[in-house]
Amino acid sequence: MSPAMPMTWISFIKAIFPTCADEYNSVTTDKGKEDLRNKFSIMCAQFRDNIRLNELSEDEQKTFELVCPDISLYLDHIKKTYTQKNDPQTYVNSSCNYFFYKLKFLINSCNLKCGKIESCYTKMREYMKSNPPDEDAFDICANEQVYEGIVYENIFGMMKYIDLAFYSLYHLKSIAEYRTQQKAMYLNFIKQVLQVLNSQRDVFPKIYQRIKDEYDEIIQKVQIKTQQVNTDDQSSQGIATRDSVHVYRAHITFLKHKTRNIMKIKNKQNENMVNSSATLEGIYNDSIDNKYSLAYSSEGY
Repeated sequence: MSPAMPMTWISFIKAIFPTCADEYNSVTTDKGKEDLRNKFSIMCAQFRDNIRLNELSEDEQKTFELVCPDISLYLDHIKKTYTQKNDPQTYVNSSCNYFFYKLKFLINSCNLKCGKIESCYTKMREYMKSNPPDEDAFDICANEQVYEGIVYENIFGMMKYIDLAFYSLYHLKSIAEYRTQQKAMYLNFIKQVLQVLNSQRDVFPKIYQRIKDEYDEIIQKVQIKTQQVNTDDQSSQGIATRDSVHVYRAHITFLKHKTRNIMKIKNKQNENMVNSSATLEGIYNDSIDNKYSLAYSSEGY
């Protein structure tokens, strides 16, 4: 594999957000890729059956059935488009590390028994080799080294915060019609993430400002009152859709975990230590914690 990315963890996060997240969300919601998705789903089923000694739980199964084909579509997209980029190597490096982050997300969410990110990726490639003519579709990241920061839970946790915000923004911007309850749900996710990132606005000024600006713009467009965003009644229960199942299950599992100083990291390149009083407690208060339930709908929107 190629040498690790010569950058700090802060520079790394800036390199993949929002560009890689936006591209991933665009690719994985493209209705024109359903045939390819179905093909990758078969490979994913083989992959799943050979790395789990026990059956996945119902929630794990639903998450796996969504996320595994998604990350497969993204890999295929990287391979097919990287030559069109102004700087192909930088594009591949950043995109592959976003893929590695998503793969770690899948590993953690479904408790997969395939080892580290690299070994899980190798197993995915092995199963794809038996599916011509796309046997090389997953090889695009084979020479890229996983950025070391992804394996650390504090950096991985911050990536999940930012990723959740851009995921929610993408759906609010790209779907013409949403029920008011769904809008409130996504806006609430973004608002909570902004509260955490607010203490880090000097570290991620452009990321923070873009999320905030787009959040404010959407609030104005859909004309949802502030109290609807903050509501903790039953309106959010049972409205998860096919494309947001991992937001409900895996993201909420993460957001409920309580730990302090997630940003207390000393950078190897002599950047200042970032001491944050931000906690994961604030992202999901107890009044909301038990209100959301996982509902699965094949009807989408």
